[in-house]
Order: sequence, then C-alpha cells, then structure tokens
Amino acid sequence: IERLVKDLTEVKRKYYLLLSDMDAQGH
Repeated sequence: IERLVKDLTEVKRKYYLLLSDMDAQGH
C-alpha cells in the first residue's frame, strides 16, 4: 500500500506541475 501512496503522490505532483505550466502559459 505504501508504494501505491507514493505513486499517487508522484501523479499529484506531476498533475500540479502540469496545471501550473498551463496557468503560466495562459497568462
């Protein structure tokens, strides 16, 4: 289960970075 949580955290981070990147391009 720990590995699953770690993977989830990585996905969240990548998703957050992606959103930030899109937001930066939008402005």
